[in-house]
Amino acid sequence: MKNYKLIAMLFLFTSIAFNACKEDDDPEKVELVVEVDAGIVTPGGKTCLLKTADEDAVLDYNSVYEYDTQKRPIKINYFQGDIPDGYTIFTYGTNQIIIKEFDAGSTTEDETTTYTASNGVITGSTSNYSYVSNGFNSTSVDTRTYEHNAGGYLTKTTSVKNTTSTQPGAAPTTSTKVTTYIYTNGNLTTETETGGSGSNAYTLTSSYEYDLTIANTLAIFENYKHLLLSKPSKNAVKKGTHVQVIQQGSPNTEIANFTYVVNADKLITKKTTSGSGSFSYTHTEDFTYACN
Repeated sequence: MKNYKLIAMLFLFTSIAFNACKEDDDPEKVELVVEVDAGIVTPGGKTCLLKTADEDAVLDYNSVYEYDTQKRPIKINYFQGDIPDGYTIFTYGTNQIIIKEFDAGSTTEDETTTYTASNGVITGSTSNYSYVSNGFNSTSVDTRTYEHNAGGYLTKTTSVKNTTSTQPGAAPTTSTKVTTYIYTNGNLTTETETGGSGSNAYTLTSSYEYDLTIANTLAIFENYKHLLLSKPSKNAVKKGTHVQVIQQGSPNTEIANFTYVVNADKLITKKTTSGSGSFSYTHTEDFTYACN
């Protein structure tokens, strides 16, 4: 819902832990508890959490992050300038994490995603969301499965989305897309998405280059919804090239270049993005952290 980044990339850190259930009548019982550790350990031994992200774009978006005592994200508040612009809530439970997204001032979620775990790994999710177009309601259910390699990196996502509408004569639709991921030395280097059918079939290939001198301390900012799925890339991306090929059209290429400012603790405090392709842009984002 509230993803204002022009290019969403990378993934966030996840740890999946097994905790023994202390029940006297069943000492062998084990519960799978999904735990998200958003803490960043600096070279000096500090543990830091991303606190705010201020995007100096046309509409001046910024985000404020909240965590529980276990350093897990529990809420992200979004603002356009000083005006609230929605929020995201994280709820943690045995075998699952639920993420709900809301408009500002609303207590009814626009979108709910439930992630489920099996054998210590997030293997699936279901997203439910609805919207109104021309006075008619449309409801979609997006079911996804995830595959990982032995190192804990996401290698494949399969999405099946079913949509129904109250518009007269509108038939239910089903769409499928598959995304594969390739890593090199701990960094995501190639992401390929295929979907559609017939003249609308498409392939979107994204390739990434990295600054190996800068650690990736912006994982939760880059794409928080993937915090359950994969280890993050180790380093900060310096270039992203996105090529979309549609069966009925010409290839479209978008390129983004990134530069950073880091502080004494090697935390990224400023990110500048310059894009070229169908349109050119430059914008900056400033970040603050809470450390102890």
